[in-house]
Amino acid sequence: MKLLKHNWQWKLTSLIIGILMWSYITAGVNPTQSATLSDIPIRIINQDVLDEKQLKITEMEFAQTSLRILGKRNDIGSLDRNYVTASIDAGTLKEGTQSVSIRYTVPANMVINEAANDRMQVHVEKVITKSRNVTIKETGALADKYVLRGLAATPQTIEVTGPRSLVERVANVNVVINLNGLTADTSANLQVHPVDQNGNAVDGIDLSLSSVNVSATISKQKEVPVQLQWAAAKGQEPKVRLRQATITPNTVLVMGKTADIDKLNAISTQPLDLNKMTKDGPIPVTLQYPDGITPVNDKLEYKAQITLDVREERTFSVNVDRIQSKNGGALKARPAGDVRAISLRLEGYKNDLDALHESDLVISADLGGAGTGLQTLPLEVSLPKDIVLKEIKPAQLLMTVE
Repeated sequence: MKLLKHNWQWKLTSLIIGILMWSYITAGVNPTQSATLSDIPIRIINQDVLDEKQLKITEMEFAQTSLRILGKRNDIGSLDRNYVTASIDAGTLKEGTQSVSIRYTVPANMVINEAANDRMQVHVEKVITKSRNVTIKETGALADKYVLRGLAATPQTIEVTGPRSLVERVANVNVVINLNGLTADTSANLQVHPVDQNGNAVDGIDLSLSSVNVSATISKQKEVPVQLQWAAAKGQEPKVRLRQATITPNTVLVMGKTADIDKLNAISTQPLDLNKMTKDGPIPVTLQYPDGITPVNDKLEYKAQITLDVREERTFSVNVDRIQSKNGGALKARPAGDVRAISLRLEGYKNDLDALHESDLVISADLGGAGTGLQTLPLEVSLPKDIVLKEIKPAQLLMTVE
């Protein structure tokens, strides 16, 4: 302790002088040091020249680099990263893959000691524009008993601009419309998305429009019976008569606006003309839809199964003993001579002719104005409905009137 206190004034003075001298030296001398800067972004200069050539850099070997610089310690300590740049000149680039030099700039009071990279590979592509179709995708389900009749986009195409490889990847431009719970026509402006043939998004391109108008036509559907319709008879009675007719399928699923569908009870066929039918069998028919009503499935075929009764002629024989007297009052006539039967040639539908009985064929001798004795009297025939007399032989008969 005594040793420390000995000449302490001189010792304190020496310490102060030493500290002052060290401060002077360190303040007056600024040694050179190095520093490494990492993650320096690589800038592109003369981009406007590249744009004028309709070119675009699509790939760069790397986007950042590093640099070691030398400078005075004071300068290095206060260095701002913004004063150190790395850049490439786009003005001389052309389409394809090429090597380009990297240019560095540092403050004037510093020098570059070492650069991580002095060149890099870049890929340049031509900027092109092509038209692509707008494809509408739907999501969600309509309300029950409603059906989607159609979707339409306005416009139907969009121009796609960008590097050649990206534009050629674009297969179409998708737009998605949500149909969930809808019961009426709707439209909306919806955003579009360029996609490749697998439906994957393609980024890095520009579109002439960011959205399109999409309209959905929605109809209500209903199943109704199908009814056969017959053309009105014209002129003489048709040669055939309908015995039975059915249609297959006997119902049709149709769609239309709600108000039209709700009042619809059946769909009729186009009129069928019996005059043009000659035989039984299935007949293709066409359905007649009211305005605003269409089938859900327009590929279905409808056929009418027709069973006909054809008109024909047939000859019947009636015994003369069955001839009745007419308009004779108390007088009666009985056949005389050798004629034993009356021949009737009749026309009628086959089914009616098949059902004829002898009792249905009534032959009368008209005694009006006739006297007693042998008389040749005209014969009249009474037939069931739809049976027509074509010929009677003989038309008059020798008879005894009493």
